[in-house]
Amino acid sequence: MEPIPSIFPVRNAERKPGRHIRLGIPHRIDLENIDGEFVMDDIRIKMLADETYHADILIEGLPGVGQVGKLVAEHMIEEFGAEKIAEITSIFFPPQVLIDESGVARLSRNEVYLINTDDYSIAFLIGGDVQSASAEGHYLLADAYLDIAEELGVKRIYTLGGYGTGQLQEEIRVFGAVSDVALRESAEEAGVIFSTDEPGGGIIGASGLLLSLGAERGIEGICLMGGDLRLHC
Repeated sequence: MEPIPSIFPVRNAERKPGRHIRLGIPHRIDLENIDGEFVMDDIRIKMLADETYHADILIEGLPGVGQVGKLVAEHMIEEFGAEKIAEITSIFFPPQVLIDESGVARLSRNEVYLINTDDYSIAFLIGGDVQSASAEGHYLLADAYLDIAEELGVKRIYTLGGYGTGQLQEEIRVFGAVSDVALRESAEEAGVIFSTDEPGGGIIGASGLLLSLGAERGIEGICLMGGDLRLHC
């Protein structure tokens, strides 16, 4: 695998000036001078080291319903001792900054972690904070996440999320969706439920887009949604 380049353009060459992705070692935020005006990158990916990375699997756990995917991914990162390799900021995130324990403000961001062992290599895409605030942003960010996946050599993506039925259930169920019917049998053997009625309205955000857009790039995808969230009084 070739090293991740410092400048990596998005796949759509016709995208308007200023809308591109930068991969590379930490660098100063630059503004581009376009027709006398300064335009900030719409999506910025900052690699935290100038190294070549590889992962067979990408697990997405961005914020969503009940923060289920985010909590599961963060737990796995802690258990595996995964290393943070990248930070993603974007003008498509809500216009807010977060304040740390020292009182220092920083931009909202998503993060990429990596774990490598002799048996497997897994990358985690987690939303430290947010997903896109617009429909356009969801598509463009999903495209950027897939650019990262391709650079890492990812063969399969697992997206994680929550699904609340609004009813208290005795048995917690996991609903699923796949990018190819060939993946369904193994998921069902693991206890995943596939239903045309659940989740109603489909899958919103990165958890769904990464499956369909990833399939167009030849990357397998399985979405796992923890349903029937229990209420505790």
